[in-house]
Amino acid sequence: ENYKNKIEEVKEKEKELNVEKEKLEEQNEKLIIEQEELGSKMNILDEDARDMLEEIADAKRVINNYQKMGCGLNDLLENCSVIPADSAFLRPLMSGVITSGYGTRKNPVAEGYQFHAAVDIGGNPMGTSVYASATGVVVLAYTIPNPNIANSSCGGNHVIIQHKIGNTYYASRYMHLHSVYVEEGQEVTSNDIVGSVGGGEIYDRCSTGAHLDFSIALGIYGKDFWMFRQPYTVNPYTLVNLPEAGVYFTNRYQKF
Repeated sequence: ENYKNKIEEVKEKEKELNVEKEKLEEQNEKLIIEQEELGSKMNILDEDARDMLEEIADAKRVINNYQKMGCGLNDLLENCSVIPADSAFLRPLMSGVITSGYGTRKNPVAEGYQFHAAVDIGGNPMGTSVYASATGVVVLAYTIPNPNIANSSCGGNHVIIQHKIGNTYYASRYMHLHSVYVEEGQEVTSNDIVGSVGGGEIYDRCSTGAHLDFSIALGIYGKDFWMFRQPYTVNPYTLVNLPEAGVYFTNRYQKF
């Protein structure tokens, strides 16, 4: 009888242990998920921190460029830099397709989600000509100093142009360029080629293939804003005639 009782006790203990084991496995799965989420958040924070450092470096360089244009510490940039006017923006590529719009999206190079303050235009091979979207002044023409260092930049080669559309000031940015064809301080029109499509190069950790990252911000870069982020950027769809995602355009003037 005692032996039978011991057997029953062991069976009950086994049941309790199995229940505890299931609980521990569930807790372990939750911990793994939390670790993965934390790792993703750290990756995103790391990307954001590096992006900010690069954008701060860009802003400092632009200040020097304005000084080279003859701007003093107390001068208004809209006066001393002499920004030429235009009437509207055009698409920066002769052809292409919107592969990622303006707004929250899944991060293409890390886990989690991010706010994409630009539109990505794909459908073109590396080296395709990128045009200025409107008349303006090139305030930044940045080329990676050492393209052999892997993941050294988020955005790679890029150009920023200051515009005056009507009576409103805007700046446009063209990122992930393979080559840059303009110089800082140069006046450009919408017919001028500022660079060529790049993306996916070894040094650019924030792109996975050939495309143009095109963004527009309201105001004068270096005065009204420092970074192409919210709340300074505007949805390019509100200023440029762009097709819906997935729809190809075949020239810069086609209406959608």
